[in-house]
Amino acid sequence: MSTFEHLFNPRAIAVIGASPEANRPGAQTIRALKERGYAGGVYPVNPKYEEIAGLRCYGAIKDVPTPCDLAVIALPAELVPNMVAECGRHGVRFVVVFGGGFRESGPEGREREVRMVAAAREHNVRIIGPNCLGLVNVHTKAYAAFGSLARPPVLEPGGVSAVIQSGGFGNSLVIRCATAGIGFRTVVASGSESDLNAPELVSA
Repeated sequence: MSTFEHLFNPRAIAVIGASPEANRPGAQTIRALKERGYAGGVYPVNPKYEEIAGLRCYGAIKDVPTPCDLAVIALPAELVPNMVAECGRHGVRFVVVFGGGFRESGPEGREREVRMVAAAREHNVRIIGPNCLGLVNVHTKAYAAFGSLARPPVLEPGGVSAVIQSGGFGNSLVIRCATAGIGFRTVVASGSESDLNAPELVSA
């Protein structure tokens, strides 16, 4: 099995910081997973809610009854290092960190990113992001993404994979290809690349 098999083909996905508000990143991830027909488990995590989008919502990652290969973290930056550690303690091996507030934000953010990566190393977790739109396996309909990657036009299956950073150019290129009828295998927006970087993802 590839080192990245469970990143690109997760059997279950936790959405930490899930929200019923349609414009929130976690809500967009859940909507894409449901609407596109992802066959694996989808587990919203947020102690504020009992249910989101017709799915039971869990108070913490430790409460999720099924092992999750991948977790989306859509939380304020100050909560992310501890959440990465918590994911690792409960068997999650890959996380996608959507938000900002890390090294791009100054000394405090740099220190926060150092703690996040240290937590990942200690608990055997790999990180995509932060500051990213996430990833999509188009063939299995696994969306750990928000924004343009989770909105129409829907990416169609094909043989092309793309690793982009989350700037406008890369996203625009993927969308232009999609509207031109080019199909994709996987798309990853790698963001600030605190851990996993473009060469590793391309080699995967």
